[in-house]
Amino acid sequence: MDLPDFFPSSWARFRNGCFGLFIALAATGSGWAQGGATYDLIAQTDGAAPGGGTYGYLSTPVIGNGGAVAFSGSSGNGDRIWAGSPGALQKVAGSGEPAPGTEADFAYFGPVAINAAGRTAFQGFVSSEGYIEGLWAALPSGLTLATQVGDAAPGGILEDISALGPAAFSTSGDLALKIRLTASETSQLPGSALVLGRPGAFSLVLAEGDDAPGFTEGTRVSAVYEDDYYGDDTGSTVSLNDRGELAFKVKVTRPEFESSDGVIYAGKPGQLNIVAVEGEPAPQVPDAIYAILDSRPSISSNGYVAFAALLASGVNEGIVEVPQSALFANGPRGAGLRPLVRSGDPVPGAAGVVFGSLSNPCINRTGDVVFEAEILYPDESSRGSLWLKRLDGPPVLLAASGVFFSTPEGPREAYGVGFAGSGGFNDLHEAVFAIGFGDETTAIYRADTRPGAPMVTITKPATRKGQVTRAARIVIGGTASDDSDIAKVEYRVRQIPDRSRRALGKPARQNVRVRQAVGTTDWQFRLPLAVGRNVISITATDSRGNESEPCEITIIRYDCKK
Repeated sequence: MDLPDFFPSSWARFRNGCFGLFIALAATGSGWAQGGATYDLIAQTDGAAPGGGTYGYLSTPVIGNGGAVAFSGSSGNGDRIWAGSPGALQKVAGSGEPAPGTEADFAYFGPVAINAAGRTAFQGFVSSEGYIEGLWAALPSGLTLATQVGDAAPGGILEDISALGPAAFSTSGDLALKIRLTASETSQLPGSALVLGRPGAFSLVLAEGDDAPGFTEGTRVSAVYEDDYYGDDTGSTVSLNDRGELAFKVKVTRPEFESSDGVIYAGKPGQLNIVAVEGEPAPQVPDAIYAILDSRPSISSNGYVAFAALLASGVNEGIVEVPQSALFANGPRGAGLRPLVRSGDPVPGAAGVVFGSLSNPCINRTGDVVFEAEILYPDESSRGSLWLKRLDGPPVLLAASGVFFSTPEGPREAYGVGFAGSGGFNDLHEAVFAIGFGDETTAIYRADTRPGAPMVTITKPATRKGQVTRAARIVIGGTASDDSDIAKVEYRVRQIPDRSRRALGKPARQNVRVRQAVGTTDWQFRLPLAVGRNVISITATDSRGNESEPCEITIIRYDCKK
């Protein structure tokens, strides 16, 4: 598979030798390092697995805000779940082992979630006269059964749970998931609901038949648990943060319409806000409406939301191609909901190459989004890829099929990229993903996408003329910018007396004490001036501890009496 030569041709500096990531151009064989990211190999088929044996197949991984990763796979003759810091993974559970809360053993496992404390929650199946599905959570007290198929539904619903969707897991121990219910006497179709809570103490957030929050009277929730186009339950996901806020999709039926429309909600139970509605205008895309909302939205630790959608023409046909894929998000700086990337947008630096379908976004607290995308080439070929979109700037490539990844056996060509979406990217700017190599082997990598240090700009005094003064004090002010929060702005002062004072034997004086300015992104401080040159050095530190290069300004104070 040939790749157009549109990636930078520079050698990567690997963090752990061959266990870093090497991406080479298939056409030229030259090396590539992308966007300042560094890469670690977490696990690979046939590599030694914690708890014994070697890795077999590996699932798509997830990562918590504390940096711990989790994934399922096989080792030896059974399924396993592993979690922990890269390089220090531990087995959490394995098939053939007793399943807590039951009288059976684990048989195999489904989707895994991990929280900021590094604890996991996962779907499992136990073998007891057939396979029974359950949900387990690793709590401080140990591995605990949260719920299982056959349990009574919470909230007084007179039905039993018949299926479980993938769970989200908060640091406090709360679990959020969609459940399917047994068919009622009046309907051959099962109902569904979204629940939130701790093992044994779930509460209903929203259920089929409920009034749809934010809509006119008579609008009802018509579906909560959905299968996707491929028949699995990835459409039944929910995203949960440590503030107790959720993001999820349901369908609602309005009395004035015959069909049901998809709706994305975000917020806390009882305080849910409508984010997007199928059939309504898409923001900042002229004459476009949401045709289909993807059912896997993401919510960040501070409440930002990202989701994918297919767009259609609203009024004037032909202005928006049908269907057109797009990613939307809100974020810092008062930014409302806006499109981040759309199908048809050019791939940065690639002549004639454009984005195709877009999916699986995950947003973090700075507003950065990692997402999957199809890349479309002029010859109508395509390939899967993984991208990072910062708040400012074009998308940055993280991984793609057709490029070569470093493995212990040497560079190998990727044939597929797997990304979890929500749960695949964290506040430390780390993304985890799986790479398939085309021979039934898989590897899991972590990309550390932490950006560089903040930038400091001095805006006061605004002119060079303002840097020469007779005043005994002056106000210095400016801004500090970064793609994450600015934690603090500090300054130091070095004072150099004028010539007459040096003649009297007074040396240059350095104020070695570090002082903190007032404010962060907009900052200022009032400074006493010595007669002579006052050299002020200003630095900013972001929320990740990155410090800017010092920004210096010299203020000259003169004294006409001399």
